[in-house]
Amino acid sequence: METGQSASSLSLSGSASRQGLFASPSGQFGGPKAGSSSTNGVAALAASANGGPATPMRATPRGKRNSLADFGTPIKVANSSPYRTPEPSSRAASLLLRSPFGTPASKTATPTTSGVAGASGQATAAGGGASTPPKPLTGSAAVLARIQALGGGASVTRPLQGKLYLPYSSYVQLALQTNIDRLYVAAVLSVHVLLSLSLFSPLSPLASLALPLRPTLVLLSTLAFALGVLPLIAARRLSIRGGSSYFTPKPLLSSSINALGFAFPLSSPGAHYLWSLSNPSTWLAAALYALSGLALAGTHGLALMLYANNEEGRWSPYLTVPIRTSDGYRTTATRPNERLFFLIGSNLLLGACYSVYRSSSLAHPSSSLLGSPHFASQATVQSASSRISVQLRRRLPTALILGLVLPAALLVGYLPIRRPLFRLLLSIMGHHSPLRPIFIPSFRSSFLSIGLLVRTTALGIVSALAWETVSVLWDVFATQPFTDRGGLSAFSRAPKNCLISGIQARRDATVEGPDRREPKEAREYYSHFAFAEQAVLAATEPDRRKAIFRDVGSSTPGAAGAAKSSWQLLAQECLAVIDEERVHIARRGQAQSTVATSSSSTGTITASASSKKPLDPSHDALQSGAHIVKPAQQTIWDKLASSSGGSQPAKPASSTTTAVSSSTPASDAGLSDLLHRIAPRPETDVSAVTRQGPAVKRPPTTSTTSSSSSTGGGYAFLHQVVSSMVHTTFSLLRTAYLLLPSDLQHVLRTAPVLRSLPQVYSYLITPATTTLIASRTMPVHAALDVWSSQILSALLAASVTEDEYGSVALSAKEGCGVEQVVSALTKLLLEIQSWQQQQQQVGQSDEEKELWEQEVEPLASALRSGITIVLAAFEPKGHVWANETQALLSKAFSS
Repeated sequence: METGQSASSLSLSGSASRQGLFASPSGQFGGPKAGSSSTNGVAALAASANGGPATPMRATPRGKRNSLADFGTPIKVANSSPYRTPEPSSRAASLLLRSPFGTPASKTATPTTSGVAGASGQATAAGGGASTPPKPLTGSAAVLARIQALGGGASVTRPLQGKLYLPYSSYVQLALQTNIDRLYVAAVLSVHVLLSLSLFSPLSPLASLALPLRPTLVLLSTLAFALGVLPLIAARRLSIRGGSSYFTPKPLLSSSINALGFAFPLSSPGAHYLWSLSNPSTWLAAALYALSGLALAGTHGLALMLYANNEEGRWSPYLTVPIRTSDGYRTTATRPNERLFFLIGSNLLLGACYSVYRSSSLAHPSSSLLGSPHFASQATVQSASSRISVQLRRRLPTALILGLVLPAALLVGYLPIRRPLFRLLLSIMGHHSPLRPIFIPSFRSSFLSIGLLVRTTALGIVSALAWETVSVLWDVFATQPFTDRGGLSAFSRAPKNCLISGIQARRDATVEGPDRREPKEAREYYSHFAFAEQAVLAATEPDRRKAIFRDVGSSTPGAAGAAKSSWQLLAQECLAVIDEERVHIARRGQAQSTVATSSSSTGTITASASSKKPLDPSHDALQSGAHIVKPAQQTIWDKLASSSGGSQPAKPASSTTTAVSSSTPASDAGLSDLLHRIAPRPETDVSAVTRQGPAVKRPPTTSTTSSSSSTGGGYAFLHQVVSSMVHTTFSLLRTAYLLLPSDLQHVLRTAPVLRSLPQVYSYLITPATTTLIASRTMPVHAALDVWSSQILSALLAASVTEDEYGSVALSAKEGCGVEQVVSALTKLLLEIQSWQQQQQQVGQSDEEKELWEQEVEPLASALRSGITIVLAAFEPKGHVWANETQALLSKAFSS
C-alpha cells in the first residue's frame, strides 16, 4: 500500500455503515462480536518496508487526530530513563496500541467505541478479507450514534451533526432525552389516575371505577397535563439549558441579612426564610404553580360538569336563579356559580402557597422547584424505580397534609368575608351595571354544603399530589447517572479525554471547546454525570484505569515543560470539590478569623480556600463577648419602649445587632423588647469596638455594596419599597398599641398569640450552629463530594499495581500525590466529625436526624471507606506516611 493512502481516506459504504450501526449482535457499540474474523478498526496500514506486521488503527476523518492520542504520549528522555520512548517490540509499546478499554486490537476484535469503526469491521468481514480498502466517505452526511438508555434497556438514535468528537455534555443531553420521555409518560399516567380518583363518588362506585376508561376523561387528563404540568417541566428544563439566570436564587441583601428592622445571623432560620422570600425565583415559581393550579381546577371543573352535574346543575359556570323584579313579578336570571369559582380560586391560591412552602421549607432543602435538581450520591448504586419509590414514600405525606388542610382553611376564611366582599364589588360597579350578572352571584341559594367541602378538598389533595409526584419524577429522571455498559464516554472516539473534559467543565467554561459558552449552572449540572461515571469506572473498569495512568502528558520543546497527566487533571478537580466542602463546613457557625486560621494550615492544591465569602457582620455580634456596642442617643422609639415596659429600662436602638436570649424573664419585657426591635433604624451611626483587637478583621463594607448592585437595580428598588411598607406598618401598629390604655395593653400582652412572639423571634434569630438549615448549612455538593472521594481512593489503590509510568508519584510535586490526597480526605472527615460532636452535645430533632442521614452520613461513610482503601493498598508496600498525615489519620480514626 502506498504511503499517501492514510486512514483519512478510508471509509465505508452506506449499507455497510447501517449494518454496523444498528444490526450489530453485540448491541452496545455497534461493532462485531468478540472473536469474529473482522479486525478492530476500519483498516490496517500496509506493512513497513522491512516487512513488519501491520498496525491496526481506527478510521480517522479529515482534520481529526488519531484516537491513539487518548492514551497520552510517553515522555521522550534519555535512553537510561525509565520513561524513555518504548521500543516497538516492548510490552509498553503493546500497551500503547491497546483500544480505549485496554484490549490489544491484534488479539481480539472487541467492539470499538465508535460505530463507524465497528461498521467498517463488518464491511471487511463481509468482503471475505479482501485487501482493497472501501471507498472514501464523501459529503457531510450526519453521523448517527446509537445511544443506549443505560440502566433502562431502551435505545434512541440521535443525529450527532457529523461530529465524531462531541463534548461530554452533548452525550448527556442526548441520553437525557430518553429519561425525559419516560417522565412525560409517567406524569400523564399520574395525572389521569389522580383526576379519576378525585371524581370518585361513593353513591355510584361501579360508575366511578369505569371513569378512567372513558375517552372524555382521558382527553381531560391530557389537557390537564398540557396546561398544568408540562409548563412546570419546561421551566425546569429551561433553568438548566441556559435560563438559570432567571431561576437561580439571588439574594437581595448581600451576605448581611438585615431587613425589616431585624438582624438575622447568616445561619439562622430567619435568615433562610428571608433569603428564600426575597428571591425572584421564589415568586416566579409561585406564579407558575398558581397558573398550574388554575389549569388543574379548570379541567376538574369540566369533569364535574360532565360526570357530577346531576345535583341540580350546581357545577355549571352559571346558574339560573329566580329573582323578583321591581314590579313584583317573579322571573329568572343568570348568575355566576359561586361554588365553581371558589373551587378554581382556592386551587390557584393552593398552588402559590405550595410553591412558597416548598421554596422556603426546612424539611426538604434538597428539592428545588426551579434551577438544577439535587443529585443523590446513592444514584450510582440504585435504579431509578427504587429511587422514585423511596422519594414518594417520604414526600407524599407532606403534600397530602398540605392539600387537605389548606383548602379547608381557605373555605373557613372565605365564609366571613363573603358577603362584604361582593357588596364592595357591587358598590364599585353599580347596582345596574351590566357586569353584575357576570361577577356577582346570587345569595338566594345556599353556598356552603358537604359536597363543596368534599370536592374542594379532593381537588386540593389531587393537585398537591400531582405536583409532588412530578417533582419526584423530575428529581430522579433528571439526575440518574448513566453508568452501565461503560458509560456515555464509551461512545466517544476519545473516551478518556471526553470524560475528563466533562469533569473539568465544572470550573472551566472553555475546556469543551472555545465555541461553547454554557452557563455556570449548566456546566455544574452536566459535570455531575461525569463525576458519577468516573467514580463507577474507577472502581469497576481496570482497563479504563490503566488508560488514565498511561497518559503521563507530553514534553514538547518550547512548551514550558510537560503537560499535565490525566491523573493530575482528575486529582485537581476532585481535590477542588473536597476543599470547597471543607471550607463550607468550617464556616458553619464560626467567626471569620477562626475559619481563616483553620484553612491556613490545609496545604491543599486548590484555590477554592481563597474564594471564601465574608461572613455576616451581624453574625460576629452574636458570638459571646465578641463585641461591645456603644449605645447611641435615645430616640422617640426608645422612650416609647420604656413607657410600655413599666419599670424596665429603655434599650438603645442599636441593640438590633445584638443577640436575644431564647429565655425571656417576663412576657412584658419580651414584648417590649420585640416592639423596640421592629422600630425604624436610628439616624446615628453605631460603632463597635472589638475585644480581640486587630486580630479580628471586619469584612469590608464595599462587599455589601457590590453584592447589592450586582443583583440589579430593579431588585434593590423592590426590596426598598417592601421594606418601607413593612416599616410603616410596624410603626403604625406599635404607635396604636402604645396609645391604648394600660389595662388593655396588659390584656394584649397576656394573650396567647402576643405572648409567644418573643419566643418566635428568638427562634428566628438564634444562630443555627447545630441546626441543619436548607441551602446554608447542608453540604454544597454532597454527591460530588462522595464521587470525588471514590474516584481518588479507587485510583490510588489501583495505582500500586497498575501505574506503570508512575503518574501518581510524578504528580506529588504538583500537590496531587498520595500524601496530599489522603490529607485532604482526612481533613474533610475531621470537619464532619467535629460538626457531629456539636450536634450530639445539643441534641437533634427528628427532622435534623433525617437530613443528617440523607445528606451528611453518606459523605462521612465514603470518606472513611476511601481512606481505609488507600491505607490498605499502600501500607503493605512499605509506604511511610508523613508526620502531619499520620497525625490527621490518628485523630480521625481514634473516635
